[in-house]
Amino acid sequence: METTKVKQITKCLNLLSKSRNGEHHNFHMKVTRIVTEELAEAQHLTAQRTPYVAKYLIEDEVYKTNVGYASTKSISEKNKERSKIFLYLKTEIENGTRLRSADKQAAAELLSFVLKPYRSADRKSYMEYTSEVYSLIQDLKREEYTEPLATLGLTEIVTELETVNNEFQTLFDARSGEKHSRKVKVNMKTIRPEVDAAYHELVTTINVLYYANELTEKSDEVRTTLGKLIDTINSYIIELNDAITHRGDGSKVDIPDDPEPKPEEAAITAVYQVEEGNPDKPNEIKKGKRARIEWTGGFELVNETGDGPGDIILRSNTDWDDTVPAENILERSNKYCEFIMTEYLTEGDYTIRIETYDGGSPLVVEYPQTIKLLM
Repeated sequence: METTKVKQITKCLNLLSKSRNGEHHNFHMKVTRIVTEELAEAQHLTAQRTPYVAKYLIEDEVYKTNVGYASTKSISEKNKERSKIFLYLKTEIENGTRLRSADKQAAAELLSFVLKPYRSADRKSYMEYTSEVYSLIQDLKREEYTEPLATLGLTEIVTELETVNNEFQTLFDARSGEKHSRKVKVNMKTIRPEVDAAYHELVTTINVLYYANELTEKSDEVRTTLGKLIDTINSYIIELNDAITHRGDGSKVDIPDDPEPKPEEAAITAVYQVEEGNPDKPNEIKKGKRARIEWTGGFELVNETGDGPGDIILRSNTDWDDTVPAENILERSNKYCEFIMTEYLTEGDYTIRIETYDGGSPLVVEYPQTIKLLM
Protein backbone atom coordinates (compact mmCIF):
# COMPACT_ATOMS: atom_id res chain seq x y z
CA MET A 1 0.00 0.00 0.00
CA GLU A 2 1.45 3.38 -1.04
CA THR A 3 1.81 5.94 1.75
CA THR A 4 0.99 9.55 0.92
CA LYS A 5 3.58 12.06 2.14
CA VAL A 6 1.86 14.44 4.57
CA LYS A 7 2.71 18.12 4.45
CA GLN A 8 4.27 19.67 7.53
CA ILE A 9 5.47 23.14 8.50
CA THR A 10 9.25 22.95 8.82
CA LYS A 11 10.74 23.36 12.27
CA CYS A 12 12.60 26.67 12.50
CA LEU A 13 12.96 27.85 16.10
CA ASN A 14 16.75 27.80 15.90
CA LEU A 15 16.55 29.73 12.66
CA LEU A 16 14.35 32.35 14.31
CA SER A 17 16.79 32.64 17.20
CA LYS A 18 19.54 33.56 14.71
CA SER A 19 17.47 36.17 12.88
CA ARG A 20 17.98 39.88 13.35
CA ASN A 21 15.25 41.86 15.03
CA GLY A 22 13.91 43.18 11.73
CA GLU A 23 13.87 39.72 10.17
CA HIS A 24 12.19 38.22 13.23
CA HIS A 25 9.52 40.93 13.31
CA ASN A 26 8.84 40.61 9.58
CA PHE A 27 8.49 36.83 9.70
CA HIS A 28 5.91 36.86 12.48
CA MET A 29 4.08 39.79 10.93
CA LYS A 30 3.51 37.72 7.76
CA VAL A 31 2.42 34.61 9.67
CA THR A 32 -0.07 36.51 11.84
CA ARG A 33 -1.55 38.09 8.73
CA ILE A 34 -2.03 34.85 6.83
CA VAL A 35 -3.51 33.02 9.84
CA THR A 36 -6.57 35.26 10.01
CA GLU A 37 -9.13 35.26 12.79
CA GLU A 38 -11.73 33.80 10.42
CA LEU A 39 -9.44 31.01 9.25
CA ALA A 40 -8.45 30.17 12.81
CA GLU A 41 -12.07 29.87 13.89
CA ALA A 42 -13.00 27.69 10.92
CA GLN A 43 -10.01 25.37 11.40
CA HIS A 44 -10.13 25.18 15.21
CA LEU A 45 -6.94 27.22 15.71
CA THR A 46 -8.32 30.09 17.79
CA ALA A 47 -6.92 28.78 21.07
CA GLN A 48 -3.40 28.83 19.59
CA ARG A 49 -3.71 31.93 17.39
CA THR A 50 -4.97 34.26 20.13
CA PRO A 51 -1.92 34.10 22.47
CA TYR A 52 0.43 34.11 19.46
CA VAL A 53 -1.04 37.31 18.04
CA ALA A 54 -1.07 38.90 21.50
CA LYS A 55 2.65 38.21 21.94
CA TYR A 56 3.43 39.40 18.42
CA LEU A 57 1.62 42.72 19.03
CA ILE A 58 3.90 43.32 22.02
CA GLU A 59 6.94 42.62 19.83
CA ASP A 60 5.52 44.92 17.16
CA GLU A 61 5.29 47.79 19.64
CA VAL A 62 8.76 47.17 21.06
CA TYR A 63 10.34 46.80 17.62
CA LYS A 64 8.83 50.02 16.28
CA THR A 65 9.99 51.83 19.40
CA ASN A 66 13.50 50.39 19.13
CA VAL A 67 13.97 51.28 15.46
CA GLY A 68 15.45 54.60 16.55
CA TYR A 69 15.10 57.45 18.98
CA ALA A 70 13.02 60.22 17.48
CA SER A 71 15.29 62.80 19.09
CA THR A 72 18.62 61.33 17.92
CA LYS A 73 18.87 63.39 14.74
CA SER A 74 17.86 66.56 16.58
CA ILE A 75 20.51 65.95 19.24
CA SER A 76 23.21 65.40 16.63
CA GLU A 77 22.22 68.53 14.71
CA LYS A 78 22.06 70.63 17.87
CA ASN A 79 25.51 69.40 18.90
CA LYS A 80 26.91 70.41 15.49
CA GLU A 81 25.32 73.85 15.88
CA ARG A 82 26.85 74.20 19.35
CA SER A 83 30.29 73.12 18.09
CA LYS A 84 30.26 75.73 15.31
CA ILE A 85 29.58 78.48 17.83
CA PHE A 86 32.12 77.14 20.33
CA LEU A 87 34.85 76.83 17.68
CA TYR A 88 34.08 80.31 16.38
CA LEU A 89 34.41 81.74 19.91
CA LYS A 90 37.66 79.87 20.51
CA THR A 91 39.15 80.87 17.15
CA GLU A 92 38.25 84.54 17.55
CA ILE A 93 39.86 84.67 20.98
CA GLU A 94 43.00 82.89 19.77
CA ASN A 95 43.26 85.12 16.68
CA GLY A 96 42.75 88.19 18.85
CA THR A 97 46.02 87.53 20.70
CA ARG A 98 47.82 88.21 17.41
CA LEU A 99 46.03 91.45 16.52
CA ARG A 100 48.01 94.69 16.24
CA SER A 101 45.47 96.62 18.31
CA ALA A 102 46.79 96.77 21.88
CA ASP A 103 43.28 96.91 23.38
CA LYS A 104 42.02 93.91 21.41
CA GLN A 105 45.18 91.95 22.05
CA ALA A 106 44.91 92.56 25.79
CA ALA A 107 41.24 91.56 25.79
CA ALA A 108 42.00 88.39 23.83
CA GLU A 109 44.85 87.40 26.15
CA LEU A 110 42.59 87.80 29.18
CA LEU A 111 39.82 85.73 27.58
CA SER A 112 42.34 83.13 26.38
CA PHE A 113 43.28 82.52 30.00
CA VAL A 114 39.62 81.89 30.84
CA LEU A 115 39.20 79.61 27.82
CA LYS A 116 42.31 77.51 28.50
CA PRO A 117 40.69 74.76 30.69
CA TYR A 118 37.91 74.28 28.12
CA ARG A 119 39.84 74.20 24.82
CA SER A 120 39.16 70.49 24.24
CA ALA A 121 35.53 70.52 25.39
CA ASP A 122 34.18 69.69 21.91
CA ARG A 123 36.19 66.45 21.82
CA LYS A 124 34.52 65.01 24.90
CA SER A 125 31.30 63.09 25.47
CA TYR A 126 27.97 64.88 25.17
CA MET A 127 27.56 65.17 28.94
CA GLU A 128 31.12 66.42 29.56
CA TYR A 129 30.89 68.82 26.63
CA THR A 130 27.65 70.30 27.94
CA SER A 131 29.06 70.66 31.46
CA GLU A 132 32.26 72.36 30.28
CA VAL A 133 30.42 74.79 28.00
CA TYR A 134 28.15 75.66 30.92
CA SER A 135 31.16 76.33 33.16
CA LEU A 136 32.88 78.40 30.47
CA ILE A 137 29.80 80.56 30.02
CA GLN A 138 29.49 81.12 33.77
CA ASP A 139 33.13 82.26 33.83
CA LEU A 140 32.69 84.60 30.85
CA LYS A 141 29.56 86.15 32.38
CA ARG A 142 31.57 87.50 35.28
CA GLU A 143 31.69 91.29 35.38
CA GLU A 144 35.41 91.60 34.67
CA TYR A 145 35.01 89.95 31.28
CA THR A 146 32.12 92.08 30.03
CA GLU A 147 34.36 94.73 28.51
CA PRO A 148 36.91 92.30 26.91
CA LEU A 149 34.07 90.42 25.21
CA ALA A 150 32.60 93.65 23.92
CA THR A 151 36.02 94.76 22.67
CA LEU A 152 36.29 91.64 20.52
CA GLY A 153 32.60 91.74 19.52
CA LEU A 154 31.87 88.39 21.18
CA THR A 155 29.11 89.31 23.63
CA GLU A 156 26.29 88.02 21.42
CA ILE A 157 28.28 84.88 20.56
CA VAL A 158 28.52 83.94 24.24
CA THR A 159 24.78 84.49 24.65
CA GLU A 160 24.10 82.37 21.56
CA LEU A 161 26.35 79.59 22.85
CA GLU A 162 24.51 79.59 26.18
CA THR A 163 21.13 79.34 24.42
CA VAL A 164 22.17 76.47 22.16
CA ASN A 165 23.86 74.62 25.03
CA ASN A 166 20.65 74.84 27.06
CA GLU A 167 18.62 73.64 24.07
CA PHE A 168 20.97 70.69 23.68
CA GLN A 169 20.60 69.81 27.37
CA THR A 170 16.80 69.87 27.03
CA LEU A 171 16.91 67.46 24.07
CA PHE A 172 19.42 65.19 25.77
CA ASP A 173 17.40 65.06 28.99
CA ALA A 174 14.31 64.10 27.00
CA ARG A 175 16.15 61.22 25.36
CA SER A 176 17.61 60.09 28.68
CA GLY A 177 14.09 59.89 30.06
CA GLU A 178 13.05 57.91 27.00
CA LYS A 179 15.97 55.50 27.48
CA HIS A 180 15.02 54.97 31.11
CA SER A 181 11.40 54.27 30.29
CA ARG A 182 12.48 51.72 27.69
CA LYS A 183 14.72 49.88 30.10
CA VAL A 184 11.84 49.20 32.44
CA LYS A 185 9.62 47.93 29.66
CA VAL A 186 9.69 44.65 27.75
CA ASN A 187 12.54 44.58 25.21
CA MET A 188 13.20 42.52 22.10
CA LYS A 189 15.50 40.13 23.94
CA THR A 190 12.74 39.10 26.34
CA ILE A 191 9.71 39.13 24.03
CA ARG A 192 11.22 37.25 21.06
CA PRO A 193 11.38 33.83 22.78
CA GLU A 194 7.80 34.26 23.97
CA VAL A 195 6.59 35.00 20.43
CA ASP A 196 8.54 32.03 19.09
CA ALA A 197 7.06 29.71 21.71
CA ALA A 198 3.51 30.81 20.87
CA TYR A 199 4.28 30.41 17.16
CA HIS A 200 5.55 26.87 17.83
CA GLU A 201 2.27 25.97 19.53
CA LEU A 202 0.29 27.29 16.56
CA VAL A 203 2.23 25.52 13.80
CA THR A 204 2.39 22.27 15.77
CA THR A 205 -1.40 22.32 15.96
CA ILE A 206 -1.66 23.06 12.22
CA ASN A 207 0.58 20.08 11.47
CA VAL A 208 -1.44 17.81 13.77
CA LEU A 209 -4.78 18.87 12.29
CA TYR A 210 -3.56 18.37 8.72
CA TYR A 211 -2.18 14.92 9.57
CA ALA A 212 -5.33 13.91 11.45
CA ASN A 213 -7.48 14.89 8.47
CA GLU A 214 -5.38 12.74 6.15
CA LEU A 215 -5.82 9.77 8.49
CA THR A 216 -9.54 10.14 9.16
CA GLU A 217 -12.04 12.39 7.39
CA LYS A 218 -9.86 13.27 4.37
CA SER A 219 -11.79 16.52 3.90
CA ASP A 220 -10.80 18.32 0.68
CA GLU A 221 -11.67 21.67 2.26
CA VAL A 222 -9.37 21.07 5.24
CA ARG A 223 -6.64 19.65 3.01
CA THR A 224 -6.78 22.67 0.70
CA THR A 225 -6.99 25.33 3.42
CA LEU A 226 -4.34 23.93 5.76
CA GLY A 227 -2.18 22.77 2.86
CA LYS A 228 -2.05 26.27 1.44
CA LEU A 229 -1.26 27.62 4.91
CA ILE A 230 1.57 25.11 5.34
CA ASP A 231 3.04 25.93 1.92
CA THR A 232 2.93 29.67 2.56
CA ILE A 233 4.55 29.51 6.01
CA ASN A 234 7.24 27.20 4.64
CA SER A 235 7.93 29.78 1.92
CA TYR A 236 8.45 32.40 4.66
CA ILE A 237 10.88 30.04 6.40
CA ILE A 238 12.83 29.55 3.16
CA GLU A 239 13.03 33.34 2.69
CA LEU A 240 14.33 33.77 6.23
CA ASN A 241 16.83 30.95 5.79
CA ASP A 242 18.10 32.51 2.55
CA ALA A 243 18.56 35.89 4.23
CA ILE A 244 20.58 34.42 7.09
CA THR A 245 22.58 32.05 4.85
CA HIS A 246 23.60 34.89 2.55
CA ARG A 247 24.78 36.78 5.61
CA GLY A 248 27.12 33.90 6.43
CA ASP A 249 25.54 32.59 9.64
CA GLY A 250 25.48 29.02 8.26
CA SER A 251 21.96 28.31 9.55
CA LYS A 252 19.73 25.69 7.93
CA VAL A 253 16.02 25.11 8.26
CA ASP A 254 16.47 21.42 9.04
CA ILE A 255 18.25 22.07 12.35
CA PRO A 256 16.24 20.33 15.11
CA ASP A 257 14.47 22.78 17.35
CA ASP A 258 15.42 21.02 20.57
CA PRO A 259 16.41 23.30 23.46
CA GLU A 260 17.58 26.55 21.87
CA PRO A 261 21.25 27.35 22.40
CA LYS A 262 22.07 29.87 25.09
CA PRO A 263 22.95 33.22 23.46
CA GLU A 264 26.67 33.90 23.40
CA GLU A 265 27.64 36.55 25.93
CA ALA A 266 28.80 39.90 24.55
CA ALA A 267 32.47 40.40 25.43
CA ILE A 268 35.59 41.94 23.89
CA THR A 269 38.17 39.17 23.58
CA ALA A 270 41.13 40.97 21.97
CA VAL A 271 42.49 44.41 21.05
CA TYR A 272 45.72 44.58 19.06
CA GLN A 273 47.67 46.33 16.30
CA VAL A 274 47.06 44.66 12.94
CA GLU A 275 50.41 45.37 11.28
CA GLU A 276 53.83 45.72 12.87
CA GLY A 277 52.41 45.00 16.31
CA ASN A 278 54.31 43.33 19.13
CA PRO A 279 52.97 39.74 19.47
CA ASP A 280 54.43 39.55 22.98
CA LYS A 281 52.61 42.72 24.01
CA PRO A 282 49.42 42.78 21.89
CA ASN A 283 47.79 45.51 23.99
CA GLU A 284 50.50 47.99 23.01
CA ILE A 285 49.23 49.95 20.00
CA LYS A 286 50.91 52.80 18.13
CA LYS A 287 48.92 55.93 17.39
CA GLY A 288 47.88 56.24 13.75
CA LYS A 289 48.19 52.49 13.14
CA ARG A 290 45.47 50.05 12.11
CA ALA A 291 44.05 48.25 15.14
CA ARG A 292 41.48 45.50 15.56
CA ILE A 293 38.86 44.73 18.23
CA GLU A 294 37.41 41.22 18.37
CA TRP A 295 34.33 40.17 20.34
CA THR A 296 31.76 37.49 21.01
CA GLY A 297 27.99 37.93 21.07
CA GLY A 298 27.26 38.21 17.34
CA PHE A 299 26.44 41.94 17.41
CA GLU A 300 27.56 44.59 14.94
CA LEU A 301 29.02 48.02 15.72
CA VAL A 302 26.26 50.41 14.58
CA ASN A 303 24.99 53.79 15.72
CA GLU A 304 21.50 54.60 16.99
CA THR A 305 20.09 55.38 13.55
CA GLY A 306 21.70 52.33 11.91
CA ASP A 307 23.35 54.41 9.18
CA GLY A 308 26.91 54.37 10.47
CA PRO A 309 29.35 52.78 12.92
CA GLY A 310 28.86 52.79 16.66
CA ASP A 311 31.43 54.27 19.03
CA ILE A 312 34.89 53.09 20.02
CA ILE A 313 35.77 55.02 23.18
CA LEU A 314 39.10 55.29 24.95
CA ARG A 315 39.26 56.52 28.54
CA SER A 316 42.48 57.88 30.01
CA ASN A 317 43.58 57.52 33.61
CA THR A 318 42.16 61.01 34.18
CA ASP A 319 38.68 59.66 33.30
CA TRP A 320 38.40 61.62 30.06
CA ASP A 321 36.59 59.87 27.23
CA ASP A 322 37.73 60.23 23.64
CA THR A 323 35.75 58.72 20.77
CA VAL A 324 37.54 57.37 17.72
CA PRO A 325 36.33 59.44 14.72
CA ALA A 326 33.78 57.59 12.60
CA GLU A 327 35.95 58.04 9.52
CA ASN A 328 38.73 56.09 11.27
CA ILE A 329 36.54 52.96 11.46
CA LEU A 330 37.47 50.98 8.36
CA GLU A 331 35.90 47.53 8.52
CA ARG A 332 33.03 46.01 10.54
CA SER A 333 31.41 42.61 10.98
CA ASN A 334 29.47 40.82 13.72
CA LYS A 335 32.74 39.53 15.18
CA TYR A 336 35.24 42.38 14.90
CA CYS A 337 36.05 45.85 13.60
CA GLU A 338 39.26 47.46 12.39
CA PHE A 339 40.11 51.14 12.81
CA ILE A 340 42.91 53.66 12.78
CA MET A 341 44.00 54.43 16.32
CA THR A 342 43.50 58.12 17.13
CA GLU A 343 46.72 60.06 16.59
CA TYR A 344 46.19 63.13 18.79
CA LEU A 345 45.87 61.23 22.08
CA THR A 346 48.75 61.33 24.54
CA GLU A 347 50.83 58.24 25.22
CA GLY A 348 49.89 56.08 28.18
CA ASP A 349 47.35 53.64 29.53
CA TYR A 350 43.70 53.62 28.43
CA THR A 351 40.64 51.49 28.88
CA ILE A 352 38.63 50.85 25.71
CA ARG A 353 34.95 50.13 25.21
CA ILE A 354 32.45 49.96 22.38
CA GLU A 355 28.91 51.34 22.34
CA THR A 356 26.50 49.90 19.78
CA TYR A 357 22.79 49.89 19.01
CA ASP A 358 22.58 46.68 16.99
CA GLY A 359 18.89 45.75 16.95
CA GLY A 360 17.92 49.17 18.31
CA SER A 361 18.84 48.60 21.96
CA PRO A 362 21.98 50.15 23.50
CA LEU A 363 24.86 47.82 24.35
CA VAL A 364 28.13 48.83 26.05
CA VAL A 365 31.00 46.33 26.15
CA GLU A 366 34.32 47.14 27.84
CA TYR A 367 37.63 45.37 27.31
CA PRO A 368 38.76 43.97 30.70
CA GLN A 369 42.43 44.75 30.05
CA THR A 370 44.26 48.06 29.76
CA ILE A 371 45.82 49.07 26.46
CA LYS A 372 48.91 51.25 26.09
CA LEU A 373 49.23 53.88 23.37
CA LEU A 374 52.69 54.44 21.90
CA MET A 375 54.20 56.91 19.48
